[in-house]
Amino acid sequence: MTDRPDLTAIVVTWNTRDMTLECLDALHESTGALGAEIFVVDNGSSDGTAEAVSQRFPSVKLIVNPDNRGFAAANNQAIGASSGRYILLVNSDVVVEKGTLAALVAFMDATPRAGAAGAQLVSRAGKPEHSAAAFPSLATELLNKSLLRALMPSRYAGGKNKADSPTRVDSVLGACMIVRREAVESVGAFDEDFFFFLEETDWCRRMRDAGLDIYLVPSARAVHLKGRSKSPFRAEARVEYYRSLYKYFRKHSGPATRLLLRAGKLVKVALNFVMLAAANAFTIFCVGGLREKLRIYSVLLGWHLAFCPDGVGLPGKRTNGRRRS
Repeated sequence: MTDRPDLTAIVVTWNTRDMTLECLDALHESTGALGAEIFVVDNGSSDGTAEAVSQRFPSVKLIVNPDNRGFAAANNQAIGASSGRYILLVNSDVVVEKGTLAALVAFMDATPRAGAAGAQLVSRAGKPEHSAAAFPSLATELLNKSLLRALMPSRYAGGKNKADSPTRVDSVLGACMIVRREAVESVGAFDEDFFFFLEETDWCRRMRDAGLDIYLVPSARAVHLKGRSKSPFRAEARVEYYRSLYKYFRKHSGPATRLLLRAGKLVKVALNFVMLAAANAFTIFCVGGLREKLRIYSVLLGWHLAFCPDGVGLPGKRTNGRRRS
């Protein structure tokens, strides 16, 4: 009988071949003395990601889906087949620094009440990125988040705060997140009704509701390359975020709160559309960035005015058969 590995690392990919290979290089280097297994779940990539992973990393356990099943469903596939004491979620656009995995495992071993913990995300230049977040609320979604963080940093931490020691937070980003196996057994795996965005937030909420703590561990660092897998679909990705947001509120809030959120978001989207249309008219549509933002808000506004139809969003298959909003 073989010993259970310390860690199962899971990387979900969708048309991010080069970044996935860089991510796996760093994972192998950071594994060190840890017993670890690595899964890659490819969501129907058309850029040769699965073939490249198979050739370069034959020890990786590769799951190849025929289509894009989303972040939650793909991770659940690997979680169900995993055996590590801890489960590490790593985005394909993340490069973990040496020692990060050992630091996360050591923290979890020393903190039995921790259900999950996140690494401090940094840019290529080493500048801190937002790595943690307060649970979504009317305040976070309808007011200025930067202002909230400035006025109440302890309540609305974003992961840029210069903490020297592990800090308890509401939720951490799933870009580099370690989870205790017993926490998964207690609250279940990802809710697959979330296709993309906020699935880890919902997971952290369920862990917190079960009495477990969530931490940001600043000694564990990972370089975040900013989600290029969805960059050709910027408008669709924004729609997908709003769809996940409305699902989160439907799951965790009452009817009055959900109604206020929808109304407030529609007003904000409409105001942004009007301001961007005016800015584009003033610049005679000569500024590419302004044109792209106007396109995004046109799609968002149209989606809201059409009562949030299922047919708009990132391409892929919803494994639960639903594309509700």
